Amino acid sequence: MAWTQADLDRLDQMIASGAKETRFQAGDSSRSVTLHSLRDLRALRDQMAAEIAQTAGAATGMATFASHSRD
Repeated sequence: MAWTQADLDRLDQMIASGAKETRFQAGDSSRSVTLHSLRDLRALRDQMAAEIAQTAGAATGMATFASHSRD
């Protein structure tokens, strides 16, 4: 299932309100996601954000490169 910005926004609202369960629509089907801790909510949020960013980068042809230097 590809996450959307709307899904990410809904999850942010869940975190802010303290809710622990929601439904995400995926085409003709939907699935319920129940999370039991703030850690679970944040982990799902990080996963969603990463997938959305990756999809957006692929759509625009952008790439991200990491660099490191020793000073």
